[in-house]
Amino acid sequence: MMKMPSTSRWILPVVISLVLIGVYAAVAIRERLFLQPDFNYGSDTGFFFLTFHASLLASCLWKIALLLPATVILAWVTAQHGTVRWLAQLVRLRRLPLLLSIVALIALIASAGLVFHWTELTDDENTYQFQAKTLLSGHLYNPPPPTLANFENTFIINDGAIYAGKYPIGHPLFLGIGMLLGHEFALTLLMSAGLLLIVAAIARRLYGEGLLPNLAALLVAVSPFFYLVSSSRLSHTSSAFCLGLFFLLFLKLQDEKRTPLLSAGLAFAAGLSAGLAANMRPLTAIAFLFPFLALLVFRITRRKQGSLLPVAFMALGFLIVILGTLSYNHALTGRSLVFPLSYYVGLDTLGFGPPGHSLTHGIANLGMNLTRLNAFLFGFPLSLLFAVLVVMRSRLEQGDRLLLAIVGCFAIAYIFYWFPGVGDLGPIYYYETLIPLVILSGRGILLLHRSLQERWPDRGRFVPNFLIVSVVLALTTFLPERLLQVNRLTDAIRKPYDVMQEAGIHNAVVFLADEANEGWVFGHRNNSPDLNDDLILCRLADRISNSWTVDAFADRSLYVLMPYGTPRSYDLRKVDRQELLSTDWLGILAEKERAASAER
Repeated sequence: MMKMPSTSRWILPVVISLVLIGVYAAVAIRERLFLQPDFNYGSDTGFFFLTFHASLLASCLWKIALLLPATVILAWVTAQHGTVRWLAQLVRLRRLPLLLSIVALIALIASAGLVFHWTELTDDENTYQFQAKTLLSGHLYNPPPPTLANFENTFIINDGAIYAGKYPIGHPLFLGIGMLLGHEFALTLLMSAGLLLIVAAIARRLYGEGLLPNLAALLVAVSPFFYLVSSSRLSHTSSAFCLGLFFLLFLKLQDEKRTPLLSAGLAFAAGLSAGLAANMRPLTAIAFLFPFLALLVFRITRRKQGSLLPVAFMALGFLIVILGTLSYNHALTGRSLVFPLSYYVGLDTLGFGPPGHSLTHGIANLGMNLTRLNAFLFGFPLSLLFAVLVVMRSRLEQGDRLLLAIVGCFAIAYIFYWFPGVGDLGPIYYYETLIPLVILSGRGILLLHRSLQERWPDRGRFVPNFLIVSVVLALTTFLPERLLQVNRLTDAIRKPYDVMQEAGIHNAVVFLADEANEGWVFGHRNNSPDLNDDLILCRLADRISNSWTVDAFADRSLYVLMPYGTPRSYDLRKVDRQELLSTDWLGILAEKERAASAER
């Protein structure tokens, strides 16, 4: 039986760790870590701080300086008393991934409703919703609205002939299915919860039975990155599910005991999953799938592939979806190989050059996203620590090499893309790396634990205790900081719509004198494709356009909404046709801005 340490040996370290945690809490409150003073990520801050806020870097550094040593000290002290037995019992539960999946689904519903308020954080989500409604109407695009100027909105193609979103239709298709199920989030939340089961199954296929599959699922279940992204309507949730499903089916195909018919069916489903992912996030799909393609080519050329039939069916499933993508492209752009994304705006291109992208810029983006990933993955001061331990091994297993190849391909691919991604929810372009990273992290945890047990049996309890303390501190520091920030941001984004709802107006056209920009939402919510909403939202434009729009909705009341000041205030006015067309609304808005500035 282990001898319990005396009070004098542990009370001072505990006091030191509590002081460190207290100092961090004081700094976090004083410096408002993760809480930007406003959400309009100012044009005068420069590109770097426009996309990577100083408070994020400060928070990372303070956590490393204060919380990391506190975690190490507490883990060392508690390890002297033994380890928490329930953790070992929990990781050994046979149905743990299923239980975690159910818990995660409940947590995601609570997060999406209570923190995100079912509200968009980007214009992308508004566009996806518009595209989903378009698909449910039975069309790929819509007839143009009454005027172009009044109905111009961010990420919407509106050229007088085509009225559609700029994105591929894979993710909007899933949102549309969710709408048929009763809520646009329904399917994406279910798929996010299902991702835990997929991750556990992938780990089991790669490394066999043992603690790793359950540990990998547990790491997903405690990841703030997972909850923050999966609580949104961003396409990364659907993409991660499809790529994870492809990964699992690809591994299942390595079982030579399966019948040819079953292998063909699994291969076809794998191809469909890969094709759907490519129809959501093409660059992400290329990065994720490239190692598998290289592995297939290697096996075929070395004649290690028993039959080419599964490969043919996989290619068939992939091509069916891609042909649909090309048809959609042709319908919207007139050219199969030109995506609406590129047709809408020339910025969405790869390579160095316009808009000022260079190799140096790409490497800076990579460093920025690695810093974000280290902060968001688990909320630990060093979230990537355990995955890095696997990289440092002298001998890597085949599964290690495949997982690391996926992460490496992401890093290389996104160096060629100019934008580092919206940072409120973490490094969103790297969300799909959650699949390999949690498995690699689980591997690193188990390898370190076994190594310490072999070398210092009396210190072997350190790793599980370090994990417990890390998770507790992440749940009490990083996660509340992020949730508070998201809650403030979504409150600000939905405020103009709350103003209209509280006013009790119906069957109206609301003209926006200026966009109510907050965070990365630069436009307003899209109307339904058939323009049959209770409230029609549009921009205040030139007098002729305004007149045409008023005539198109002659049976509706007219309102003008003016957002002004920081934080935003809103003036909602009911007007008649003459007042709408004759008033200098921009002059009134400018006067309100001056008055708001004077008050501040």
